[in-house]
Amino acid sequence: MTAEFYKLATLPVTWVLLAAYAALELRSAPLLAAHAMATIAAVAGGRDNVAASLCAVPSRHRLFAFKVLTVALLSAALSLSARCLLLSLFALGLALLTRGVIWPLAFLAGVPILLTPILRAVIPTVEPYLPHEATAPVLAGWAATALAAAWLTLVRRDA
Repeated sequence: MTAEFYKLATLPVTWVLLAAYAALELRSAPLLAAHAMATIAAVAGGRDNVAASLCAVPSRHRLFAFKVLTVALLSAALSLSARCLLLSLFALGLALLTRGVIWPLAFLAGVPILLTPILRAVIPTVEPYLPHEATAPVLAGWAATALAAAWLTLVRRDA
């Protein structure tokens, strides 16, 4: 787990995102700050060379647990919001599932900007269940589903 913290600490993008997170928290923009923390989680999961990580930690279960614990501890330490923690875990699950940063960030930015207005017009009852609008229990379901899918793919997929 120390290696995961070290990896995050040595990426310049992490420090830029942490500065953005701090600025957004100070400006009382909790949803944008939560998205900044989710971006850090996506970078933690998506900028990783899985083959190299598996050489250092051969157990895929342990590697997955370390990644989840690192993101959870970082999110919990920097934010007192359960929403921020759950959104970060959701972004980490998407990043580990897709093995990249682009698709999780496109989903987290694209759904609120592009999909929500369309869904609001067509099916207004589905909007409270989207990740950026969801309550904590619904967001916990999104995070658990993404992490379970990421765990299954990490355990079963070749490096």
